[in-house]
Amino acid sequence: APATAPLLQIFEDAQCPACQSFEAAFGGAILDLIDDREVRVMFQPMFFLDERLLQAKGSSLRAANALGCAADEGKATEFHTALYANPPATEGTGYPDSILKALAVGSGISDTNRFNQCVDDGKYYEWVANADTYAFSAGVEGTPTIWLNGKPLPDSAFASTETFLAAIRGQ
Repeated sequence: APATAPLLQIFEDAQCPACQSFEAAFGGAILDLIDDREVRVMFQPMFFLDERLLQAKGSSLRAANALGCAADEGKATEFHTALYANPPATEGTGYPDSILKALAVGSGISDTNRFNQCVDDGKYYEWVANADTYAFSAGVEGTPTIWLNGKPLPDSAFASTETFLAAIRGQ
């Protein structure tokens, strides 16, 4: 979208059930906004559930790293959609690398060797850590948190897809 388009920031943790519910309810509308070039979207990954759910074994960090790897392949939105459409069976059990790599194939990533190497190397761990630090320093207290142009969307925006789109479009 053009630089003048509204900026939608989505703060999320890949293991967060509420984030998965948000994606199920509003993900399609967000993809339509992206496709229509009405909004710029910035996924702000967080990994605080890794610290709270010890059985996660770094799963949120690895999933967010894989999102960065998918962006390298031009498939960030496709991978993001696949990630949230395939949540862990139990919160905290997370995503093994084998699942992240399988999601890449389903997301249309053609150079799976490069993607897999990126995942194995943890190429975006520092980016994820910086995003997590930024979120907490900016006052984000939980996920999902959705900001439009640097300000939280009001709770009323999430009543329906129509109210969500109206809030973003300024209607």
